[in-house]
Amino acid sequence: MSPVRALYPLCALFLLVAAVLASHQAGAQPVSGPDAGPDWRDMNRVVVDGHIILRYQALAQAMQALDAQIGALCGSPTEANLALVRGGFGIALDAWNGISHIRFGPVETEQRYFRFQLWPDKRGTGQRQVRQLLADQDRARLDPAVFARDSVAVQGLSALEMLLFPEEEVGVADFAAEGGPSYRCHFAQAIGDNLAGMSGATLADWTQGDQPYRRTLLEPAPAQGVPGGPATPGVAPSAGAGAGRFSDDQAVSAELLKTLNTGAQVIHELKLPLPAVPATGGTGPRKGEAWRSRRSLGNVCTNLRALEHLYATGFALRLRASPEAAEVDQGVALTLAAAVSACLSLPAAALDEPLGAEVVSEQAPGQAPEEAPGETPERAVQRRKALEDLRDLAGALQARTGRPLAEQLGLLVGFNSLDGD
Repeated sequence: MSPVRALYPLCALFLLVAAVLASHQAGAQPVSGPDAGPDWRDMNRVVVDGHIILRYQALAQAMQALDAQIGALCGSPTEANLALVRGGFGIALDAWNGISHIRFGPVETEQRYFRFQLWPDKRGTGQRQVRQLLADQDRARLDPAVFARDSVAVQGLSALEMLLFPEEEVGVADFAAEGGPSYRCHFAQAIGDNLAGMSGATLADWTQGDQPYRRTLLEPAPAQGVPGGPATPGVAPSAGAGAGRFSDDQAVSAELLKTLNTGAQVIHELKLPLPAVPATGGTGPRKGEAWRSRRSLGNVCTNLRALEHLYATGFALRLRASPEAAEVDQGVALTLAAAVSACLSLPAAALDEPLGAEVVSEQAPGQAPEEAPGETPERAVQRRKALEDLRDLAGALQARTGRPLAEQLGLLVGFNSLDGD
């Protein structure tokens, strides 16, 4: 089968999604009444227990395993142990991208969200600070108590990726020194310890203690003594509000809906466009989220599958109990399915290869576009089109999970942390 013909099923699915979206009419009636499906609290409970907490558990397990693997590498710097650490890094990155759409709750504590991963880093702060720390060889900064208060740029997955990749530039010798592990290895160990500690603490804050955050979501109550009065019933609070901010079950559901929509916005506006705008000299792919480990597209696919699970776990169950909501549900579900399929059909490094061919319009007159190694011009054009289609689907997902879905559900969603950026 030719590469072009292989895209026919995907194109057909894309057209089906477009038809469903075009057929939707404004003025959808909110899902309500005895046949409206699970009540808000039941829906919230399924999402919290079946989506959020399970994924934080997976994150904690992945980070603990990665930390142990780094310890083994520093104890015995071998090619086999370095390969295990790189594999563990990929698993940990997948686990983070499977829950990174949750931007509220315990992950806000002590800037944990940005300490897990600082991206986008438009000014290259992380690279400068990691290089400086490697040059200074300051062991005192790696003390756990000191390191946890250091710049977020050196604490998380982005910094660890710089220490481990690219594979052709970083080798096992970089993790060994005379008489023991190198400073790079001690640095990596500090990051591993930090990630394991944060993931464990975040999970514990959700599930343990006198007032676990799970209870905050499943037993909401109007805040007392908060300036400005209690939150509006059924309205998600603006970004930056702290724990205990939910007035009722609908307000919690609205926050979860905002999470779904913001996740789509991050993919559409941040993760897909940036690598497609190369700087002078064709270095565009290095703006990708994980270009050093060549996992930028994999992160997008994991994000999309996480959003698909969030939707199917919660809002889809409520919508599918109401025939009037069928068009809205189909629009969201088909767009998610098409986006996941489109993402998985692309080569794993599609966002990390030279992108000159994807932006032919920016080439100088008569200048040949740059392709990825071993890629023909025809294949480069196909890759460009596939990435554009994926971005269009992410944009459709952002649109469909915004106002149309909120109106159908009868929820009001406030501003998110990306608005105004």
